[in-house]
Amino acid sequence: MEFITTNKRRFDLIDEADEYYFAAMKANNKTTKKKLLNKAVEICEFHWDAHLQLILFEKDLEKKYKKLLKLEPEVRKDMLENEDVSFEEDMGSFYSILETRPYIRVLYSLFINAIEINRFRSAFEIGKNILALNESDNTGVRYFMYPLCVLLEETEELEKIDKFYDAGYAANALALYYHYRKLGKKTKANNVLKDAHSYEVDELCDIYVGVKPPSDAHDLLHLIFMPLMFQNEYLTDQMLERYWKY
Repeated sequence: MEFITTNKRRFDLIDEADEYYFAAMKANNKTTKKKLLNKAVEICEFHWDAHLQLILFEKDLEKKYKKLLKLEPEVRKDMLENEDVSFEEDMGSFYSILETRPYIRVLYSLFINAIEINRFRSAFEIGKNILALNESDNTGVRYFMYPLCVLLEETEELEKIDKFYDAGYAANALALYYHYRKLGKKTKANNVLKDAHSYEVDELCDIYVGVKPPSDAHDLLHLIFMPLMFQNEYLTDQMLERYWKY
Protein backbone atom coordinates (compact mmCIF):
# COMPACT_ATOMS: atom_id res chain seq x y z
CA MET A 1 0.00 0.00 0.00
CA GLU A 2 2.86 2.38 0.83
CA PHE A 3 4.45 1.79 -2.60
CA ILE A 4 1.15 2.51 -4.37
CA THR A 5 0.52 5.65 -2.27
CA THR A 6 4.06 6.95 -2.84
CA ASN A 7 3.85 6.39 -6.58
CA LYS A 8 0.41 7.95 -6.84
CA ARG A 9 1.79 11.06 -5.15
CA ARG A 10 4.73 11.02 -7.57
CA PHE A 11 2.45 10.73 -10.60
CA ASP A 12 0.20 13.51 -9.30
CA LEU A 13 3.17 15.86 -8.96
CA ILE A 14 4.38 15.02 -12.46
CA ASP A 15 0.90 15.59 -13.90
CA GLU A 16 0.62 18.96 -12.17
CA ALA A 17 4.07 20.03 -13.38
CA ASP A 18 3.28 18.80 -16.89
CA GLU A 19 0.73 21.59 -17.31
CA TYR A 20 3.49 24.19 -16.93
CA TYR A 21 6.00 22.14 -18.93
CA PHE A 22 3.75 21.77 -21.98
CA ALA A 23 2.74 25.42 -21.73
CA ALA A 24 6.45 26.28 -21.78
CA MET A 25 6.97 24.17 -24.90
CA LYS A 26 4.28 26.21 -26.67
CA ALA A 27 5.52 29.61 -25.45
CA ASN A 28 7.30 31.77 -28.03
CA ASN A 29 8.87 34.11 -25.50
CA LYS A 30 12.08 32.83 -23.91
CA THR A 31 11.43 34.62 -20.61
CA THR A 32 7.94 33.13 -20.37
CA LYS A 33 9.26 29.70 -21.28
CA LYS A 34 11.92 29.80 -18.54
CA LYS A 35 9.38 31.03 -16.00
CA LEU A 36 7.02 28.14 -16.79
CA LEU A 37 9.83 25.57 -16.73
CA ASN A 38 11.05 26.82 -13.36
CA LYS A 39 7.48 26.56 -12.06
CA ALA A 40 7.34 22.94 -13.27
CA VAL A 41 10.57 22.16 -11.41
CA GLU A 42 9.31 23.97 -8.32
CA ILE A 43 6.21 21.77 -8.26
CA CYS A 44 8.05 18.56 -9.12
CA GLU A 45 11.80 18.44 -8.48
CA PHE A 46 12.06 15.22 -10.48
CA HIS A 47 10.43 16.57 -13.63
CA TRP A 48 13.57 15.81 -15.62
CA ASP A 49 12.33 17.08 -18.97
CA ALA A 50 11.87 20.53 -17.43
CA HIS A 51 15.37 20.38 -15.91
CA LEU A 52 16.73 19.40 -19.32
CA GLN A 53 15.02 22.23 -21.17
CA LEU A 54 16.40 24.77 -18.69
CA ILE A 55 19.92 23.45 -19.26
CA LEU A 56 19.48 23.67 -23.03
CA PHE A 57 19.12 27.45 -22.68
CA GLU A 58 22.82 27.59 -21.77
CA LYS A 59 24.72 29.19 -24.65
CA ASP A 60 28.19 28.23 -23.44
CA LEU A 61 28.59 24.71 -24.87
CA GLU A 62 31.23 23.63 -22.34
CA LYS A 63 29.07 24.78 -19.41
CA LYS A 64 26.09 23.02 -20.96
CA TYR A 65 28.12 19.81 -21.24
CA LYS A 66 29.09 19.94 -17.55
CA LYS A 67 25.48 20.56 -16.51
CA LEU A 68 24.28 17.63 -18.61
CA LEU A 69 26.99 15.39 -17.16
CA LYS A 70 25.74 16.29 -13.70
CA LEU A 71 22.09 15.76 -14.62
CA GLU A 72 22.51 12.31 -16.22
CA PRO A 73 23.34 10.30 -13.05
CA GLU A 74 20.59 12.12 -11.13
CA VAL A 75 18.00 11.07 -13.69
CA ARG A 76 19.34 7.51 -13.85
CA LYS A 77 19.31 7.15 -10.05
CA ASP A 78 15.77 8.52 -9.74
CA MET A 79 14.54 6.30 -12.58
CA LEU A 80 15.96 3.11 -11.07
CA GLU A 81 14.84 3.88 -7.52
CA ASN A 82 11.34 5.20 -8.19
CA GLU A 83 10.14 3.66 -11.45
CA ASP A 84 9.48 0.04 -12.34
CA VAL A 85 12.55 -0.08 -14.61
CA SER A 86 15.49 -2.46 -14.92
CA PHE A 87 18.55 -2.10 -17.14
CA GLU A 88 18.72 -5.90 -17.41
CA GLU A 89 15.07 -6.57 -18.22
CA ASP A 90 14.33 -3.46 -20.28
CA MET A 91 17.61 -3.22 -22.21
CA GLY A 92 16.92 -2.46 -25.85
CA SER A 93 13.42 -1.06 -25.40
CA PHE A 94 13.87 1.98 -23.16
CA TYR A 95 12.02 4.47 -25.34
CA SER A 96 8.93 2.28 -25.48
CA ILE A 97 8.59 2.84 -21.71
CA LEU A 98 7.25 6.30 -20.88
CA GLU A 99 9.12 6.48 -17.57
CA THR A 100 12.51 6.00 -19.26
CA ARG A 101 12.07 8.53 -22.04
CA PRO A 102 13.39 11.51 -20.02
CA TYR A 103 16.61 9.55 -19.42
CA ILE A 104 17.03 8.83 -23.13
CA ARG A 105 16.38 12.50 -23.91
CA VAL A 106 19.08 13.56 -21.45
CA LEU A 107 21.55 11.09 -22.98
CA TYR A 108 20.69 12.31 -26.47
CA SER A 109 21.24 15.95 -25.49
CA LEU A 110 24.58 14.99 -23.95
CA PHE A 111 25.44 13.10 -27.14
CA ILE A 112 24.71 16.09 -29.39
CA ASN A 113 26.51 18.49 -27.06
CA ALA A 114 29.61 16.27 -27.08
CA ILE A 115 29.68 16.46 -30.88
CA GLU A 116 29.27 20.24 -30.81
CA ILE A 117 32.40 20.62 -28.64
CA ASN A 118 34.42 18.03 -30.62
CA ARG A 119 34.38 15.39 -27.87
CA PHE A 120 33.92 12.69 -30.49
CA ARG A 121 35.13 9.77 -28.38
CA SER A 122 32.69 10.69 -25.60
CA ALA A 123 29.90 11.11 -28.14
CA PHE A 124 30.71 7.71 -29.62
CA GLU A 125 30.47 5.97 -26.23
CA ILE A 126 27.23 7.79 -25.34
CA GLY A 127 25.79 6.89 -28.74
CA LYS A 128 26.65 3.22 -28.27
CA ASN A 129 24.91 3.32 -24.90
CA ILE A 130 21.77 4.92 -26.34
CA LEU A 131 21.53 2.32 -29.12
CA ALA A 132 21.98 -0.49 -26.61
CA LEU A 133 19.23 0.92 -24.40
CA ASN A 134 16.90 1.75 -27.29
CA GLU A 135 17.39 -0.46 -30.33
CA SER A 136 14.52 1.15 -32.24
CA ASP A 137 16.55 4.39 -32.08
CA ASN A 138 13.64 6.83 -31.95
CA THR A 139 16.07 9.71 -31.45
CA GLY A 140 18.06 9.01 -34.63
CA VAL A 141 21.46 8.47 -32.99
CA ARG A 142 22.50 6.00 -35.68
CA TYR A 143 22.65 8.78 -38.28
CA PHE A 144 25.41 10.45 -36.28
CA MET A 145 27.19 7.19 -35.51
CA TYR A 146 28.11 6.49 -39.13
CA PRO A 147 30.44 9.51 -39.53
CA LEU A 148 31.58 9.19 -35.90
CA CYS A 149 32.69 5.60 -36.49
CA VAL A 150 34.58 6.68 -39.60
CA LEU A 151 36.29 9.58 -37.82
CA LEU A 152 37.33 7.35 -34.92
CA GLU A 153 38.14 4.35 -37.15
CA GLU A 154 35.66 2.19 -35.25
CA THR A 155 35.32 -0.26 -38.13
CA GLU A 156 33.69 -3.08 -36.20
CA GLU A 157 31.04 -0.83 -34.66
CA LEU A 158 30.30 0.81 -38.01
CA GLU A 159 29.63 -2.51 -39.71
CA LYS A 160 27.59 -3.70 -36.71
CA ILE A 161 25.38 -0.61 -36.87
CA ASP A 162 24.97 -0.83 -40.63
CA LYS A 163 24.03 -4.51 -40.40
CA PHE A 164 21.35 -3.78 -37.80
CA TYR A 165 20.04 -0.56 -39.38
CA ASP A 166 20.42 0.96 -42.84
CA ALA A 167 22.57 3.80 -44.18
CA GLY A 168 19.28 5.62 -44.59
CA TYR A 169 20.36 8.61 -46.65
CA ALA A 170 23.30 10.16 -48.44
CA ALA A 171 25.19 11.47 -45.41
CA ASN A 172 25.52 7.98 -43.97
CA ALA A 173 26.07 6.39 -47.34
CA LEU A 174 29.07 8.69 -47.80
CA ALA A 175 30.52 7.53 -44.48
CA LEU A 176 30.18 3.92 -45.61
CA TYR A 177 31.59 4.82 -49.00
CA TYR A 178 34.68 6.32 -47.37
CA HIS A 179 34.99 3.29 -45.08
CA TYR A 180 35.02 0.79 -47.95
CA ARG A 181 37.31 2.92 -50.11
CA LYS A 182 39.80 3.01 -47.25
CA LEU A 183 39.62 -0.79 -47.07
CA GLY A 184 40.36 -0.95 -50.81
CA LYS A 185 36.85 -2.23 -51.64
CA LYS A 186 36.11 0.25 -54.41
CA THR A 187 33.30 -1.75 -56.05
CA LYS A 188 31.49 -2.23 -52.75
CA ALA A 189 32.01 1.46 -51.97
CA ASN A 190 30.47 2.54 -55.28
CA ASN A 191 27.52 0.19 -54.75
CA VAL A 192 26.80 1.94 -51.42
CA LEU A 193 26.21 5.24 -53.23
CA LYS A 194 23.81 3.86 -55.82
CA ASP A 195 20.80 4.37 -53.57
CA ALA A 196 21.92 7.75 -52.21
CA HIS A 197 19.78 10.63 -53.45
CA SER A 198 21.67 13.11 -55.59
CA TYR A 199 20.18 16.18 -53.92
CA GLU A 200 21.42 15.02 -50.51
CA VAL A 201 24.97 14.59 -51.82
CA ASP A 202 24.73 18.07 -53.35
CA GLU A 203 23.51 19.45 -50.03
CA LEU A 204 26.55 18.11 -48.19
CA CYS A 205 28.84 19.63 -50.79
CA ASP A 206 27.06 22.99 -50.45
CA ILE A 207 27.55 22.89 -46.67
CA TYR A 208 31.23 22.08 -47.03
CA VAL A 209 32.05 24.89 -49.46
CA GLY A 210 30.07 27.37 -47.36
CA VAL A 211 27.15 27.98 -49.73
CA LYS A 212 24.79 26.60 -47.10
CA PRO A 213 25.39 26.90 -43.33
CA PRO A 214 25.31 23.72 -41.19
CA SER A 215 21.89 23.35 -39.59
CA ASP A 216 22.69 20.84 -36.85
CA ALA A 217 25.33 18.64 -35.23
CA HIS A 218 25.02 16.13 -38.06
CA ASP A 219 26.12 18.78 -40.55
CA LEU A 220 28.94 19.82 -38.20
CA LEU A 221 30.23 16.25 -38.17
CA HIS A 222 30.39 16.20 -41.93
CA LEU A 223 32.25 19.49 -42.07
CA ILE A 224 35.02 17.58 -40.30
CA PHE A 225 34.49 14.32 -42.15
CA MET A 226 34.32 15.61 -45.73
CA PRO A 227 37.95 16.86 -45.93
CA LEU A 228 39.02 13.23 -45.52
CA MET A 229 37.33 12.59 -48.85
CA PHE A 230 39.52 15.28 -50.40
CA GLN A 231 42.75 14.12 -48.77
CA ASN A 232 42.32 10.55 -49.95
CA GLU A 233 40.95 11.47 -53.39
CA TYR A 234 37.75 9.54 -52.79
CA LEU A 235 35.42 12.15 -54.28
CA THR A 236 32.93 10.89 -56.86
CA ASP A 237 32.36 12.64 -60.19
CA GLN A 238 29.09 14.07 -58.85
CA MET A 239 30.86 15.57 -55.82
CA LEU A 240 33.67 17.02 -57.93
CA GLU A 241 31.19 18.58 -60.33
CA ARG A 242 29.38 20.20 -57.42
CA TYR A 243 32.57 21.48 -55.80
CA TRP A 244 34.00 23.01 -58.97
CA LYS A 245 30.67 24.71 -59.61
CA TYR A 246 31.70 27.21 -56.92
